Order: sequence, then C-alpha cells, then structure tokens
Amino acid sequence: MHSEPDTPIDIAHLNQFRDRPVELQAFVRSLLTEGPDLLQDLKACVDGGDGERLKDLLHQLAGMATNTGAKALRARCLRLAADWGPYGITVNALATVAARA
Repeated sequence: MHSEPDTPIDIAHLNQFRDRPVELQAFVRSLLTEGPDLLQDLKACVDGGDGERLKDLLHQLAGMATNTGAKALRARCLRLAADWGPYGITVNALATVAARA
C-alpha cells in the first residue's frame, strides 16, 4: 500500500538540481505540456473501463511526479493504480479520491 507523504513536495529531491536547473526545467515543462493530455487519456480509460491502460498511464504520471518532486501526486497515482480492480475502481480507491477532493 502507498501512503500519503507528510509533505506534497520533495524539497531534498529538488535540491539535487541546484547545479542542473535546465534538467529540472525540462522535467517540469514535460509535466506541464504532457500532463493535460495524460489526464484526458486517464479519463477516457476510466470512462471506457480500460484498467490496464489506466494503470500504465497512472504509472507514467507517477514517474513524471517523481522527477519533479511532487510526492503527493506520485503517492495518489500509485495508490489508484494499486486499487484498480479487474472490474473497475474499487471502493477503497473511490474513498481515496473523495477524501482528497
């Protein structure tokens, strides 16, 4: 099970980029430019019941969140991916989303 982090952003991770700001900018730019399309794809998977593709997309978004130090987003993506059952989203996953809304 993936628990929620104590802070939404991993400052220690971001500090690793002090000498490489261009690399961090590329990660953030990627999240900002690819994120909206990824979210639309996630919604389409939920609407269409495509659980396997949904899990892949959630892991992709989790990776982008990891690169940018967004711990809370990463944790939520991994939690939803873990809670997605063979017949759709589980009650546990719905409770997780509702609690964060």
